[in-house]
Amino acid sequence: MKTQTTQKQTSAKIVAAVSALIAAAATAGAHADTITIGNYTAIFQGISEATATVNGESATVLQIDLDAPGISFTTSPLCSGCTASTGANVVTKQTAGQFLTSTGVAVAIDANQYTNNDGKPTPTPENGLQVSNGTLVNPDLSGYEALLIAQNNQTVFATGGSVSSLTGVQNAIAGQQGLILSSGTNTNVTDNQSANRAGVGISQNGQYMYLVEVSGAQISSEANLFYDLGAYNAVNLNGGGSAELDISNGKGGATTLNNSGTKDIGADLGIYAAPLAPVPVPPALMLLGSGLLGLVGFGRRQRSI
Repeated sequence: MKTQTTQKQTSAKIVAAVSALIAAAATAGAHADTITIGNYTAIFQGISEATATVNGESATVLQIDLDAPGISFTTSPLCSGCTASTGANVVTKQTAGQFLTSTGVAVAIDANQYTNNDGKPTPTPENGLQVSNGTLVNPDLSGYEALLIAQNNQTVFATGGSVSSLTGVQNAIAGQQGLILSSGTNTNVTDNQSANRAGVGISQNGQYMYLVEVSGAQISSEANLFYDLGAYNAVNLNGGGSAELDISNGKGGATTLNNSGTKDIGADLGIYAAPLAPVPVPPALMLLGSGLLGLVGFGRRQRSI
């Protein structure tokens, strides 16, 4: 009797173990991408950079602390003489690097999908909501998820075509495929091609924004990268030769990250941030330096006698 009971317990344990393995396999199958993320390094006050890989392809990640002092946003403004109207020319095309240097932001990433691809710095229509410093640049449009940013850096994603009021919205940009990560779940958007991807995600508590630029990835893989970073919601902003992420080089120019594209594009999101504070020299080290200088002077005096 005891033997039969023991056998039943053993069988139950085996069944439980197999079930656990099956569940683990199912979970792994839902996130089949191989993703690595390096350590963050502060590059501006409130902004840190990390390198990553997605299935062997390189990626750059910027983490922005939206609560950090000095963090604020801007987007490409309405072009001179243009009207914020669907299908009309609304912004003058430029690369993210050109946008960065012209505005003085610390970080720039391309945003709304544009329609004029003539390769010239001419005005272009674009798709999806865009607001620049409180001014409407392009109307809301169904199918283009919008990231709304308030003056206090509070952010929210809104379904394209659902934004009924822009009260309190200081800046806004739009993605191309709706949410690729929704409430922490990959929505499995597929386009059956690998390309450079630029995107933005927000953490669940709203404190952190993540900007990514990844080479040769499908959109679903980009979503999994955002998930591993800690984003709760995310959109793909642009792809191919338009995907670009730049940071200020501190000398009035731009540094392009992760071999991004350099096409003239329709819209950019820019982030202002203060430079890193200089590292103070410890008092003990200052005293040591003063002492060494004193010894050098003493030695010189001795030789001069």
